[in-house]
Amino acid sequence: MKLLALIILFCNLIYPFDDRILTKINKLKNLVETSNGLKKLEYYVDLLEYLVKTKPNKALLEKDIILSLSDSLKEQLFKPKIYLSIGKIYDIYNTYDTVLINYRKGLQIAEYIRDSLSIANFWVQIGKIHTSIGEFDTALTYFDKALEIADRNNYNKVKALSFNYLGIINYFTNNLTEAEELTLKGLALSEKENFYKGKSLANEHLCIIKIKQKKFQEALNYNNNSYKISLENDDIVNIPAVFYNFSIIYNLLGEYDKAIEYSFKALDIEKSFNNSKGQANEFVMIGRILQNKGDFDGSKKYLHKAYEIYKELKSLRHLIFVLRALSSAYEITGNYKTSSTLLQRTYNI
Repeated sequence: MKLLALIILFCNLIYPFDDRILTKINKLKNLVETSNGLKKLEYYVDLLEYLVKTKPNKALLEKDIILSLSDSLKEQLFKPKIYLSIGKIYDIYNTYDTVLINYRKGLQIAEYIRDSLSIANFWVQIGKIHTSIGEFDTALTYFDKALEIADRNNYNKVKALSFNYLGIINYFTNNLTEAEELTLKGLALSEKENFYKGKSLANEHLCIIKIKQKKFQEALNYNNNSYKISLENDDIVNIPAVFYNFSIIYNLLGEYDKAIEYSFKALDIEKSFNNSKGQANEFVMIGRILQNKGDFDGSKKYLHKAYEIYKELKSLRHLIFVLRALSSAYEITGNYKTSSTLLQRTYNI
């Protein structure tokens, strides 16, 4: 218990609440409060973008104020950036319908003011959402649109992100060679442009490719790169995904205590964001690790926690997954009746 308390304290100090981030937020807030007109809106947009990657739950509180200010100034030029940030907030919380609504609002304005860079960025982000929900053919059409604009205008950052997400589609469809080639292409462009998000994302994606190839040391190297880049650029929202990958690797290596440590670190950050689904995902990971470790009671405890969250969120795909994991845990401990009941629930969802 003392170790767990220290881990939680460490995460609270270093990640969402560290001094550098709070100083930057306060500086941006001061600029907003001491400015007027378009300058005030410009600083507000900068604040929103920074909160999205450091404190998305706080960004949610600011979004309507910024939209209202933009409306009062009858200003359209900043609207695409605002809606892009709002969409990213909801993406963090996996509320994909709301994400797409905001992206499409922003896209409509970007098209009206003929902002080609914003149009391309919206195509990429919409493609990303369709990738996340498994609609790969639809996603491909959006990435193609983004790349067409990017090629005409030399938008290398847009191309880098597109290649990264195209790599992920190939990963999900078990074309690992193509996945790796596309991701490395995205990484090269990101390094050329010194584009931190592209570099971080590419390293994270290369990590999961190497995990699937069972090249765990290479996976660790790529994940460490992503972690370092994320920290250096205050991209706190990306760190739970990095820690999740560490948990997967150490779980597969049989280093269960280290795997659980990373899961609790990720869990603490998700709690600071009030991200219920993120917490549920970490509960599932902890349950799986404890099952591998032979702690079946502990495994069931965390899987039940995940189940309750997924049930409240009506996340059917995740409910099926966690019910199967729970069924397996009860079967291993000889409780075949409960195992069968849980498995039967998956057929009724």
